Amino acid sequence: MERLAQVYNTVLRREPEEDYKRFTGGGVNTYATTIFVLVSAVKKLSATMKLPAGIELFRGTGGKMELPDSFYKADEKGRAGFMEYGFLSTTASKEVAIQYSGIKGGALPMVLRMVTGPIDRGACISELSQYPCEEEYLWVPFSFVAPDGPAWVQLVTPADGYRGVVKMVPARINANLKTETV
Repeated sequence: MERLAQVYNTVLRREPEEDYKRFTGGGVNTYATTIFVLVSAVKKLSATMKLPAGIELFRGTGGKMELPDSFYKADEKGRAGFMEYGFLSTTASKEVAIQYSGIKGGALPMVLRMVTGPIDRGACISELSQYPCEEEYLWVPFSFVAPDGPAWVQLVTPADGYRGVVKMVPARINANLKTETV
C-alpha cells in the first residue's frame, strides 16, 4: 500500500506516468477536493504559526537526481530554478536531511539548504507527523526553488550517523501565495 503523500504528489507531478495512471484510474480520480483541502490547511498553518527568524530548513534528495542546468543557469527571462509541482517536505534537522540525501548508497547524495523569510514559509507539521522528531515543514504545491549561492561538498562523519560526502546546495523557496483556501 502506498503512502497517501506519495499518491498525492504523484498525482500533482503526473509522474511516474504508470503510477499516475494506477492511482487515478487512468485520470478519472485526481483527488482534487482532498488536495485542495490539504493545500488550504498547509497555507493556513504556515500563515498563522510563529516561525523562528532565519530558520534553516533542509531537504535530502534521495541520491537519485542531479539538479538540471536550468537550476543554476538563468533562462532568457532571468529565471533559474525549478517548480515543485507536489507538496515539498523539508526539515529543520540537518541530520534527518542527510539520512534522506542518498548517503546510504545513492550515487548523488545531496541536500538542499534553505533559509525561510517572513513571506515565503512552510508549515511546521511536526505535531501532526508520524515522525515528530523530524521537525518537518511542508510547503504548498507549485512552490519555486531557486539557487541561493554556490554549492559545496560536506564531509559527513560517523558522529553524524553516516560516513561519506554530501553535496550541500543553498536554495531559496518561493511559496505559491496564490493558492485558494477553503
